[in-house]
Amino acid sequence: MEKVEQPNDIVVSAKCGPCGRVDSVTIKETAWNRFELRQGLAQNLFPTLTDQERELVMQARNGGKYLCESCWAEVFADSVGELDAAEAELDERERASFEAVPPRERKRK
Repeated sequence: MEKVEQPNDIVVSAKCGPCGRVDSVTIKETAWNRFELRQGLAQNLFPTLTDQERELVMQARNGGKYLCESCWAEVFADSVGELDAAEAELDERERASFEAVPPRERKRK
């Protein structure tokens, strides 16, 4: 489905630091103006944007380091894998400690 720009829409762009890719998103000018004046949070002013699109808007305003979707996945791939492993280990420890407690002494939720 193609997005049709309205008269009060603007296009905001940010350049990915590592790869140089330029991503853009179309937003309402009134919301952008409020965002520039720090009159609201990105998630409240741009509720229909994805997290990645809101990140683009924030970095366009702040002039910060923007990461496109591909570079984000590459940069944080290791930490996501480490987090998954840590969660699995924690789940296993919780299961083992739960099984070590006699049934009568287990707390019910």
